[in-house]
Formats: sequence, C-alpha cells, structure tokens
Amino acid sequence: MWFFTTPIFLALIPYFIYSIFHVVTYFSEYVLPAITARPARPNEDKLAQLARRYQDLGSQTVAKVEVYGILLRLLFGVLFFSKLAFIQLPIFAIFLRYKYFNTAYTRSSLRELSGHIDTLVNPLPPVVRDLWIKIRDGIAYYGTRPLVAGEGVPQQQGGAVPSGTASGAQRPSGAAQR
Repeated sequence: MWFFTTPIFLALIPYFIYSIFHVVTYFSEYVLPAITARPARPNEDKLAQLARRYQDLGSQTVAKVEVYGILLRLLFGVLFFSKLAFIQLPIFAIFLRYKYFNTAYTRSSLRELSGHIDTLVNPLPPVVRDLWIKIRDGIAYYGTRPLVAGEGVPQQQGGAVPSGTASGAQRPSGAAQR
C-alpha cells in the first residue's frame, strides 16, 4: 500500500508516542541497571514511575489521533474524491475495528465522536437524522461483530450498551422502529 499512496503524516503521532514509552521503559529496566550495576526496581525508579503515570494519557491521545485525526482525514478524502482514499479508508477501518476490540480508549473515542455527531445532527431535519442513525447503526453492527467466532467486544462496567445504540440522536417521533 505504501508503494502507491501518499503518506498520512498524522499517522506518525501514535508511533512517536508509543516509541517514547518504549524507550523510557527499556532504558529504566535494562540500560540503567547495566550502567549502575544494581537490579531494576520499577517501584523505586523515577523513569518507570513517569512512564506508568503518563501511559493512560498517552494511550488516550493515540486513540483520539486515530479517531479524530486519521479517520476524519480519510473520510474527508473520500468525500472530496482524494486519490486512493477509497483504498486507505477500508484498510484503516479494519485496523480501527481491531483496535476497538482491544483497547477501551478507542471504544471511548469512537463513542465520543458518535456523540458529537449526534449533537450536530439532532437539530437537522428528520430525514438527515434518520440517515445518520442508519449509517451509525450499520457501522456499529459491523464494528461489534466478533473478530473470531465466539468472541465479542469486552463489556464495560455497568452494562453499557454498544456504541452504535447508545446515542444522543433520537429518531423522529413517527419513524418506524426496527
């Protein structure tokens, strides 16, 4: 794919963030103990504590960059008939689906994006709201299908509903329910 597509430089941000954590962790667990000739003690090591403290923030940032940055950039590319965006978007959708199954941060970011779109769509005419609801429900159906037979999306605390059905957008009062 990288042979014939233009790079999306925004996609380097997640690699950069994860690389920082990997370098800091490796340095504190392997390099420092080798230099100082003392065993690694992650509870006492300031670098390891720093990496643990910011790991969640880094993962949240990566999920937001993937959802708000890369996904929206690819969607706009498809809308404006950008070269090869029709190939990049489905491949990224498969990647994002995998991330949806494996990280709570991606699930949270996608739910947040859906909520933002719901609030933008609510004041619009019922036809537009209905179209968005159908698109959202179709994406949710595809996204929550198990990657492997017999497996599903990890449930959240409190029995939350999957992202496609928990929305702020309301069906117009006379619209047919499925």
